[in-house]
Amino acid sequence: MAVAIPCFNDQANLDALLADLDAVPRSDALLDITIIDNASAEPVELTGSAGARAARVVRLDQNLGGSGGFNAAIALALDARPRPDLVWLIDSDARVRPDTLAELIAALDRDPDTVAVGPTLVDPETGEPHEHGGRVDRRTGSLGNAGAAPIAPDTTEPVDYIAACCMLVRTDAIDRAGLMPELFLNGDDAAWGVRLARATGGTLRIVPDARASHPRFDRFKGIARYYSARNGFVVIDDLRLGRRVRFRRAMLEVARAAGQTMIGRDDMAALHLLGLRDARTERVRTPGELPPIQPPQPIERLADTLGTIGIAGRTARFDPALPAELRAEVEVRLASARLRVLPSSRNMLARVLLPSSTDIAFASAKGRPSAWGLGKTVVSLHEGGFVTRRVGTLERLLRAGLVACRGSIAAVRLALLGAAKPASPTPRAIAARREVSHAKTTPSVSVVVLSYNRCDALDTTLTHLSTDEALADAEIIVVDNASHDFSAEIVRDKHPRARLIELDKNVAIEGFNIGVNAASSDAVLILDDDAWPAPGAVDRALDVLARDPSLGAVTLLPVHPKTEKPEWPFAAAGSGDNWPVMGCGNLVRRDVWLGAGGYERAYFLYRNDADLALTIAATGLGVHFDPALIVWHDSPATARKSRRWFEIATRNWLWMCRRHGRGGTRTLMMLLGVAWAGRAAGLRMGDHLALLRGTVAGLFRPAPPLPRTARVDGSALRRLLMLRVRGRS
Repeated sequence: MAVAIPCFNDQANLDALLADLDAVPRSDALLDITIIDNASAEPVELTGSAGARAARVVRLDQNLGGSGGFNAAIALALDARPRPDLVWLIDSDARVRPDTLAELIAALDRDPDTVAVGPTLVDPETGEPHEHGGRVDRRTGSLGNAGAAPIAPDTTEPVDYIAACCMLVRTDAIDRAGLMPELFLNGDDAAWGVRLARATGGTLRIVPDARASHPRFDRFKGIARYYSARNGFVVIDDLRLGRRVRFRRAMLEVARAAGQTMIGRDDMAALHLLGLRDARTERVRTPGELPPIQPPQPIERLADTLGTIGIAGRTARFDPALPAELRAEVEVRLASARLRVLPSSRNMLARVLLPSSTDIAFASAKGRPSAWGLGKTVVSLHEGGFVTRRVGTLERLLRAGLVACRGSIAAVRLALLGAAKPASPTPRAIAARREVSHAKTTPSVSVVVLSYNRCDALDTTLTHLSTDEALADAEIIVVDNASHDFSAEIVRDKHPRARLIELDKNVAIEGFNIGVNAASSDAVLILDDDAWPAPGAVDRALDVLARDPSLGAVTLLPVHPKTEKPEWPFAAAGSGDNWPVMGCGNLVRRDVWLGAGGYERAYFLYRNDADLALTIAATGLGVHFDPALIVWHDSPATARKSRRWFEIATRNWLWMCRRHGRGGTRTLMMLLGVAWAGRAAGLRMGDHLALLRGTVAGLFRPAPPLPRTARVDGSALRRLLMLRVRGRS
């Protein structure tokens, strides 16, 4: 059995967990323990607490969060020989009993339809149960406890998801559902639970007789507010709950942001709004760039902190929502100050609209309406400490109104346009991220150029390639599509360094696949015969691939060398690692190209590059785009398209939508593609007839199948839709 433990700056808790695992009876299972060091400040070390158990530490070169750490260990388990039947996921801050594993295994043995099980989680301080699995509220999309009361002994309870802090999963279920979606923190286990159940048709269950301790999930949230707001929509979309639920979920975050604003915590409110913004972008799979928040002070310093503002004899009010134990602690610590405690008005509207005469308000840090307008200085309290803020009621109202407006706009966008949906990465991509003992190595590169009856352009391209320092040692392959000009002769006579492959007939884009099959390097630079990379572009693109193995390709921005005008009107829309378009110049890992099937040969011409970008995304890898990485494209194409283009490009567009789209997005993209082509055809009847032939072929002929490794969820096609719309706005 494989055990996966991610760890980040948590050596003490890890040592305690390893001691727990050492107490598991050897008859229960042979544990193959993998600890993923998520780039801790001090590298994780194995102590004697693991005893004779085999344990290994794999250190990552960057912190990939909980899901990234688990995936790195799961990828190792899937590659192991012999292959384990079960994978046990455990957080480094969890603790297990000697019989926990036996109870979980017994539950799986009793029910072959159960694909994953988890224990009842108990509070490590009190020993009281605090979670019995998770449920997704189908009305709001919120995540919550499946039940507050313990489950009856000797039974199991079906749940929507299991907290990954302690979860036992069948390996064959992982094969079918894929790895955990990488959301860094918060919601990754919920989304994975939904995907496990859907992919296998099985059930996830909680085993009450199995116990594990883990810190409570319902404590006051700091930075985690950002991840909760950002990642919650992935589960909603996985369950296909629709736009209304997305809107309700977003408005819950808006309400929380407004509540934090009203008690002076603008830093907390910003996390909610930033999470809603990033939910629609490729940042959903990264740690995110977060603003600083004010750290809480320990409750022991309350008297000293408030003493600096002279609280003796001042008036104070307590938030009715403040937990009784926190209020009692405040009263004890400030007993000598002789505060005049006033009753809290229950008329929230009056408190907010009328200037407060109360000096200090002791409020719950959750920012409930019962705390609004209670006093001039707000002391927000939670289990971890307190923060003080000076507030003005009118100013708070104005700020809260602005927060509500900004948040509502983000909520509408999320409802109508959907959120980004990260695919589960492939084991190859995750395993490649493991830090090795030697320095980062830059991939070797082969250049594949496809030529057809453009000998002058080909000569120019090869000349530029010969002067590019990044390609000084690169293998250059020219695939000639049975040209009947002097293309082949120019390669042989003027560019003997290039390897020439002469085809007997024009196979169009299939020639690229032939060239990549003949290449021998780690990556291939795919170029049209009239395109060459700008100086420095290849160097930087290779560095991008070397730094992030989760990327399958880097696409270069096509720019005309004379007009210096980009071919993509949407290029200014941004950059990122989930770019859904490729063009005449692309740097692709060779194994990724081969795994994705390269350019789909049935397309023959047109749309093949965008289709490949979408296919790479469907295999769980990214396509990086930076508008500063340029490929010069001296294309002679005019604004008017040929009849051949109207027929083949339209057919391929519809095929692409059918291959990569889901639901309404697929239908909308198909309609828009035909509409855009019709607009380009203008009043030319011959072009419209060609467009009609392409439409019929695209709708009624079978679309080429995708490779087996592809898992399409429609999100990549949605990104393409947004880019195309922006390019026309």
